[in-house]
Amino acid sequence: MTRQEQLKSELEDWKSWLPIYEGRLNESRTVANREQYLHMVEFSKERIQALEAELQQLKSA
Repeated sequence: MTRQEQLKSELEDWKSWLPIYEGRLNESRTVANREQYLHMVEFSKERIQALEAELQQLKSA
Protein backbone atom coordinates (compact mmCIF):
# COMPACT_ATOMS: atom_id res chain seq x y z
CA MET A 1 0.00 0.00 0.00
CA THR A 2 1.43 3.36 -0.99
CA ARG A 3 1.52 6.35 1.33
CA GLN A 4 -1.16 8.00 -0.80
CA GLU A 5 -3.44 4.99 -0.39
CA GLN A 6 -2.79 4.95 3.35
CA LEU A 7 -3.71 8.62 3.61
CA LYS A 8 -6.91 8.11 1.63
CA SER A 9 -7.92 5.19 3.82
CA GLU A 10 -7.21 7.05 7.05
CA LEU A 11 -9.02 10.11 5.73
CA GLU A 12 -12.11 8.03 4.96
CA ASP A 13 -12.04 6.63 8.50
CA TRP A 14 -11.84 10.06 10.15
CA LYS A 15 -14.57 11.43 7.89
CA SER A 16 -16.84 8.52 8.77
CA TRP A 17 -16.32 9.02 12.52
CA LEU A 18 -16.83 12.79 12.53
CA PRO A 19 -20.66 12.71 12.12
CA ILE A 20 -20.86 10.10 14.86
CA TYR A 21 -18.93 12.31 17.27
CA GLU A 22 -21.04 15.31 16.27
CA GLY A 23 -24.23 13.35 16.90
CA ARG A 24 -23.01 12.17 20.28
CA LEU A 25 -22.05 15.74 21.16
CA ASN A 26 -25.59 16.91 20.42
CA GLU A 27 -27.04 14.08 22.53
CA SER A 28 -24.69 14.59 25.50
CA ARG A 29 -26.38 15.30 28.79
CA THR A 30 -23.40 15.88 31.06
CA VAL A 31 -20.66 18.47 30.86
CA ALA A 32 -17.99 15.76 30.92
CA ASN A 33 -19.54 14.00 27.93
CA ARG A 34 -19.92 17.26 26.04
CA GLU A 35 -16.28 18.11 26.65
CA GLN A 36 -15.16 14.66 25.55
CA TYR A 37 -17.16 14.69 22.32
CA LEU A 38 -16.29 18.32 21.60
CA HIS A 39 -12.63 17.37 21.90
CA MET A 40 -13.13 14.43 19.53
CA VAL A 41 -14.99 16.62 16.99
CA GLU A 42 -12.23 19.22 17.07
CA PHE A 43 -9.47 16.61 16.93
CA SER A 44 -11.17 14.83 14.02
CA LYS A 45 -11.46 18.07 12.05
CA GLU A 46 -7.80 18.88 12.69
CA ARG A 47 -6.74 15.38 11.67
CA ILE A 48 -8.83 15.55 8.48
CA GLN A 49 -7.24 18.88 7.55
CA ALA A 50 -3.74 17.53 8.19
CA LEU A 51 -4.37 14.40 6.14
CA GLU A 52 -5.89 16.37 3.28
CA ALA A 53 -2.89 18.72 3.27
CA GLU A 54 -0.42 15.84 3.21
CA LEU A 55 -2.39 14.08 0.48
CA GLN A 56 -2.49 17.26 -1.60
CA GLN A 57 1.25 17.68 -1.12
CA LEU A 58 1.87 14.13 -2.35
CA LYS A 59 -0.38 14.66 -5.37
CA SER A 60 1.43 17.84 -6.39
CA ALA A 61 4.90 16.30 -5.99
